[in-house]
Amino acid sequence: MGFRGIAGASPRCFSQIEAALGERDAQLRDLEEANATLAERNTELMRGVGTRESAYNRAQEKLQEQGELIEMLEDQIRGARETAELQLEELKAQLQREQLDRTMAEGALEAGRKDIARLLREISTIQYRAEPAQEQAPAAARIQNAA
Repeated sequence: MGFRGIAGASPRCFSQIEAALGERDAQLRDLEEANATLAERNTELMRGVGTRESAYNRAQEKLQEQGELIEMLEDQIRGARETAELQLEELKAQLQREQLDRTMAEGALEAGRKDIARLLREISTIQYRAEPAQEQAPAAARIQNAA
C-alpha cells in the first residue's frame, strides 16, 4: 500500500493506527523509563563495584604489608633463635670447662687431704719413735751428771 492507500483509508483505520501509535509511544516511554532506571541502577552498581574494588585493593595492600611484617618478624625470630643457640652452646662449653676445673680442684683437694693425712701419720710415727729416745736422753744425762 503506497501513499494512495493511506489517503483512501477509512477513519476507523486512522483511529486504529493512532491507537497503535499511542500504544507504541506508551511502550517507548515505558522502555525509556526502564532504560533510565536501569542506567541509574547500573551507575549505582558501578559505584558499589568501585567502592568494593577500592576496599579489595586496600585489603590486598594491607595483606602484603602484613606479609612483609611477618617475614621481617620471622627473620628477627630466626636471628634471635640463632643467637640464643650460640649462647647456649657457649654456656654449655663454659659449664663443661667449669665442671672439669671443679673435678680437677676436687681431685687436687682430695690428693692434698691424703697427703696431709699421710704426713700427719708420718709425724705421729716420728713423734712416737722420738718419745722413747727423749725419755732415755734425760736418764742418760742424769747418769752422766751423777758420775
